[in-house]
Amino acid sequence: MAKYYTLKPQVTPLPKADDAKDSAAKTAKDGEQPKDDPFIRAEAEDDDGYDPYSDRPPTPEPQFQANPWD
Repeated sequence: MAKYYTLKPQVTPLPKADDAKDSAAKTAKDGEQPKDDPFIRAEAEDDDGYDPYSDRPPTPEPQFQANPWD
């Protein structure tokens, strides 16, 4: 069988552990989260998990429908 191609592995090295500790220390020193962080929640957001609409019964559906073929 002829060899048509050669696979070359490509590896991206991870940052050193010291660099990760330094960046974590910098963010801890800043004490502020960026304003464009998608995980920041509004101050007035309620976190009790209660859905005020969940205790309302659903709108009743008719028990019988008119025959559409008549």
